[in-house]
Amino acid sequence: MKPKLKKGDVVEIIWQDTNIPESPGWMTEVEHEEWVNNLGDLVRSVGIYIGRKKGFINLVGDIDADDVDKKSILRPINVGTGFIKEIYVLKRAK
Repeated sequence: MKPKLKKGDVVEIIWQDTNIPESPGWMTEVEHEEWVNNLGDLVRSVGIYIGRKKGFINLVGDIDADDVDKKSILRPINVGTGFIKEIYVLKRAK
């Protein structure tokens, strides 16, 4: 079961990568089916959840910590929801 995410949650997502390691480029759907069936590469992404859009979960690696109206965000990470294997909401240490 995938947890309900709230904006600002720190999360770890384990997902199936679609990059072909032996050559540059991205896989076709047929190639991806074969890759998944042969246990392609998994990626572990950690970031701050900022939302969901068009089949992707959107994370950022950095966000302004100050409470300001216009927040600055950097290093976007967009993970296709169909490729997600596991999601964990991480607890913040004090």
